[in-house]
Amino acid sequence: MWYEIVPPETPLTQGDIVEACPVLTFDRAPEVPNPAAQEAIEDAVQEAAVVQFSRVIVMTQACDIEQSNVRQVILCPGYHVEAWRNSGNG
Repeated sequence: MWYEIVPPETPLTQGDIVEACPVLTFDRAPEVPNPAAQEAIEDAVQEAAVVQFSRVIVMTQACDIEQSNVRQVILCPGYHVEAWRNSGNG
């Protein structure tokens, strides 16, 4: 096997595949009357947000994660080859 399954307490790193990762998506664009109003933005996001569980791959550089140089990580959708082929892409 060219990969290994690691326990949840293992620190996240670049290239990790996360199964059923909760990803915040929006069923519609949040409408914010005044972009400068932080509270209005937060309310609009909460109203339009939907949590989707997706298979993702961590794209953020391992060194940035390890040294705590980032507050957020970049995720990329991860598809099984069969699902990708069946979608008409392969």
